Amino acid sequence: MTNELLKSEMVNMNDETFRQKFFTTEGRINRMTYLKRNLFLFFMIFATLFAIEFFGFIADLSPAGINIICNIAMILFLVPSFCLDVKRLHDLGKDSTLAKIFLGFSIFSAAYNWHLPIAIGLTPIEIVISIASLGFAFYLLFARGEDNANQYGTAQ
Repeated sequence: MTNELLKSEMVNMNDETFRQKFFTTEGRINRMTYLKRNLFLFFMIFATLFAIEFFGFIADLSPAGINIICNIAMILFLVPSFCLDVKRLHDLGKDSTLAKIFLGFSIFSAAYNWHLPIAIGLTPIEIVISIASLGFAFYLLFARGEDNANQYGTAQ
């Protein structure tokens, strides 16, 4: 079923281009579209990180070097994730402020991890950011969008 969801999302939904789906903040997306596109991003992130780890191991890079490259890749994937969050917030009738706050949290968290040794484990700030981010994700995934048109467009 997941394969069918991803295929239907990526093939030809609403005749949107890849750029319009993942790299613009214009318009609105409903809960199911948000879920499908985030699943696609999840699998792309997983594949990218796997490739970085695999080729980093083959190239005999240090674990710290591989970690930095993985963090850079994760930051790059924040762009389409941010765009999806903004579109989902638009469906809820809200502006992009919450998405900007959580984008800042994500960038801070990635940058924070670059400077800490792996042995330290989770710090209280990382726990708080993780819980808040999880709550935000559940809000975007389960909150019902506005049925009528709003300032960001019409409902899908």
